Amino acid sequence: MADSKLSADYVIVGSGIVGAMLGAKLARSGASVLMLEAGGASDRGVFVARFRNASRRGDWMTPYPSIPTAPHPIYRPDDNGYLVQAGPYPYPAEYVRQVGGTSWHWAAHAWRNLPNDFRIRSLYGVGVDWPFDYDDLEPYYQEAEEIMGVGGSTETGSPRSKPFPMGTVAEPYAMARVRERLTGTYSISNSIAHQ
Repeated sequence: MADSKLSADYVIVGSGIVGAMLGAKLARSGASVLMLEAGGASDRGVFVARFRNASRRGDWMTPYPSIPTAPHPIYRPDDNGYLVQAGPYPYPAEYVRQVGGTSWHWAAHAWRNLPNDFRIRSLYGVGVDWPFDYDDLEPYYQEAEEIMGVGGSTETGSPRSKPFPMGTVAEPYAMARVRERLTGTYSISNSIAHQ
């Protein structure tokens, strides 16, 4: 492959969920697409076997070892030092470099930003404002959710132009019981009155 010459209308670096969705959209429009991926092919059966045979099942990265040609951060049992961060609040980000990327290892959360997240400089005096606002991005959130099959609560603070593709997620029994038991025990007006 190193000696061959490839060309395409678009070259996408990384075959994770975002690269895959973008590549599919471009290809459906008639464009030629070349995807580059540092990691190897993915095999669900191998990943499942590695997880089942792992001594540390609480470590969700166990099925996805870092390889020399496509290293990624590993923190347990020892930090491999791949991701070096500065600052007072380092975040041990985990991601997988292979075909499919971190879509093999995600928490099944597809949160949207809040409208205020786009204006943090204007509203809170920190960071920078985005060059566009929530309404500009909202149709693309919806498109991605339709592809992924997302469901959830309408009470997240992120306005929606359409309902969730998979509807509202059922509230777990334990959460319903907690909510039922706490109903009427605390209110903002009581909190303000006691300040």
